[in-house]
This record gives sequence, C-alpha cells and structure tokens, in this order.
Amino acid sequence: MSSAEPPSIATWMLEHWTPGTRSDALAGDLLEEFRSGRTGRTRAWYWRQVLAAIAIGCFHEILDRGAALLFAILWASIAPAWLLIVVAVEQRFNLIAGSRQMDFPWSTASDTGFLLGANLLFIWAGILLYLIPHLWFRRSLSVRLLARGVMASIPVVVAVSAALILLPMQFLHNDTTLHPTFESVSAHAIARMNPNDIRQLHPWRKTVEQHGKSTMNQSGDGTFNVIVRPGNAITDMHKWALLTRLPFLLCELFTLWGITSRLRKRSAETRA
Repeated sequence: MSSAEPPSIATWMLEHWTPGTRSDALAGDLLEEFRSGRTGRTRAWYWRQVLAAIAIGCFHEILDRGAALLFAILWASIAPAWLLIVVAVEQRFNLIAGSRQMDFPWSTASDTGFLLGANLLFIWAGILLYLIPHLWFRRSLSVRLLARGVMASIPVVVAVSAALILLPMQFLHNDTTLHPTFESVSAHAIARMNPNDIRQLHPWRKTVEQHGKSTMNQSGDGTFNVIVRPGNAITDMHKWALLTRLPFLLCELFTLWGITSRLRKRSAETRA
C-alpha cells in the first residue's frame, strides 16, 4: 500500500466544488483507491478523477436545474427592450428632471440610481415570475418564501452592480444617443440643412435601420417623428445588446440556482 498523499488542493476542490451531497464519500473512495498502490494511481490520475467528478457533478446540476437556466436566459434576453421602455417612460414623464439640475455628483448619482432601481425591478420581477408557479405547483407558495427569494438576489446584485449600471448606460447611449423617442424635426429645418448636416445625420439613420430599433415617420403637420420600437431589441444580437444581457443573466441564474437548491434541500429534510 502506498504511503503517498494525494494533492491537497485537488482534495479540497473535490470536497468543496463537487455539487450534491456525495462529495465526502467520493473523496474517501478516491483517497482509498489512490493509497491502494495499484499501477497507474499517480497524482496525475488523482487530478483527472477530481476534475472529472466536478465536471460530471456540474453537468448533472445543470440538467436538474434546466428550468431555472432556461428561464434566466429567456428573461435576460428581453433586458434591452426593458431598458428602452424605461428611458421612454422617464423622458415622457420627466421622472428625474429635477435631480438633473443638481450639482455633481448628485445629478450623476440620481441618474445611476434611477437606472439601477429599474434594473432591480426587472430582476425581481423575473424572480417572482419564476417562483410563483414553481411554489404554486409544489403547494408551498407563501409571501415569506417569495420575500426570501427576492432578498437572495441582493448579494448577487451587489457583486455585479457596476456591470448593471455601466453596460445598460452604454447600450442606451448607443441606441438613443439623440433621444429620438419624443423628438421632432420639422420638414422645413431638414430642407434647409446644408450637405454637412445631412452627412452627419446619415450614419445615425444607417444604425437605426441596421438595428431595427426605430422608424422615422412624417406626420400631418410636416414633422418627422422618430418612434423607438423596444420589441425589436429582443432579437438584437449586436455586441452591446449581448453584453447588456450578461449581468441580468448572472443575477437571475445565480439567485434561482440558490433558491432551488434550498428548496430541494428542505424537501429532502421533510421527506426524511
């Protein structure tokens, strides 16, 4: 029997990174096999077994929580549309018009706080939308469990709060730079534009046509109104749209993953 000890880092990873409840038993089995002295039971073999066990465990966890993963992906996909709706509502009702008149840094804090609050509302709405039918069919629906589900997202939101502010801001800057949702330009003004102004307008129109976010219509009074269509943002696969979805996906996925793990553990303890 070999007296060699396995790599301590690999053993720690096996005990702490293997999903499920069999990590201790699995660590004991691998340790016994490693010390048996059989041919090929080297440190490299031990590392391969540990990494394989972690990968297989994570794969089974993903399969077991496929509903939460699928919901998080689908919910995060509509985040760009939600951001455009938030900006449109804010511009329509001037929700933070007064705070923008404040001195720096309070004006910036107000803008970022408004956007972060809208992001939290979106994340919490997704959590509730997933938990209510999930708990309803399990006959364990309660306000206490729903509140715990919402509160469970706070650590994740704190961890990715910078991304939840900076990426949506950059996305909105790219897609609504000229605040086109409620702005109008008269036909007379367009007719009097010099060639330089027209050339400066063209790249924006080209971007709009590529993204499919907006359309420019001429109304009866001779004005051109730009109408943002948030629904088209759901299918937007451009760089900033994809990056903007990422923090929302992480918040929803990690929160729902933790909630479902606790619910399963509670169910197992109840059956026992």
